[in-house]
Amino acid sequence: MITLPLMTIIRKWANALAESQDLLDFCEQKYNKLPTIFIGSDYQNPSSQDDYPIIILHHAKKIEGDKIDKYTYRIVVDWGIWNDFAERQGNIVEFVGIAEADEMGQIILDVISKVNENYPIRKVYYNIVPDTNFPFVPGQMKIKLEIETCPGYQINY
Repeated sequence: MITLPLMTIIRKWANALAESQDLLDFCEQKYNKLPTIFIGSDYQNPSSQDDYPIIILHHAKKIEGDKIDKYTYRIVVDWGIWNDFAERQGNIVEFVGIAEADEMGQIILDVISKVNENYPIRKVYYNIVPDTNFPFVPGQMKIKLEIETCPGYQINY
């Protein structure tokens, strides 16, 4: 059976993010530091403020098999920034971290989508989730990658 390990995809995405000049420049400009990129999470010892900006690649699953002509891979990418700054224009108050988290998420998505353009991303569920952990502003993408197969086909991701 033809198969593609989930960690092959995840490691390629992590390496592409670590080498992305756009992402590195964004983080250096906004936070004066490089992003911390995790493969997996330690839920017993969560990340600290010192780790931010942060990117976490995790919660991967796949569907493969001899009787399937389209393999499906789903990987969750979380990211977050730390920013408590707010701007006021008249009676509108914008927490700047929300826009920064969105901008960082767009860069992450752009980088990941270019890792292997032979296998394009088919669907992305994308959220910016400011919540009770303010000033931490997280985002999350659930990414679906599909690869069509046929007998004798080799997946070269």
